[in-house]
Amino acid sequence: MKIHAPFLSKFLGITKSLAIALLCMTIYTAAPTRAPAADVDLACPDLTRAEQLGTCPTEQELRDQYRTTCPEFMEKRGECKPFEVFARTKNKALWAAISGEEEFLSYMSCTQPSDRVKTAKAVSVEAKCDPQTGRCNALCRYEHDIAFTLRIKGICKTAGGQKLDCASDPQACVVTCELFED
Repeated sequence: MKIHAPFLSKFLGITKSLAIALLCMTIYTAAPTRAPAADVDLACPDLTRAEQLGTCPTEQELRDQYRTTCPEFMEKRGECKPFEVFARTKNKALWAAISGEEEFLSYMSCTQPSDRVKTAKAVSVEAKCDPQTGRCNALCRYEHDIAFTLRIKGICKTAGGQKLDCASDPQACVVTCELFED
């Protein structure tokens, strides 16, 4: 493709290199930034098939991590949370559950029994999206304060456009997502 920068430089009274740069910027900004792939209905995942992906940290691993973030001298001065509080916040493992072809994730307390997770029913769903970045989180909440989140490139919404309470009908916990291609 031949760029006719001399015409632009004479017409606009600018240098050839600036004319080429402006032309390239115009072409770049005119190109679509994201293309919708499809609208997909995603139900909150059935947790009977949820899996723990990571292992829970051992007591020694928690203590080592605590020492790394809070050396003894800081602990003695009262500048750190007590170890028990630290351990409660860090004693977590990654879980995954699938809905359609999408993966919902959760960092769950290792004190939460897996059978309690696998029997939990969905109680609500909501979508929080950032139109500027094209990123969206669909948050499914379950019984026993369990939550799984889908993070996608696209825009999601519930039937009413707001948080949807579906405790009486867990199968109604659905978000519709317009997924964007990468």
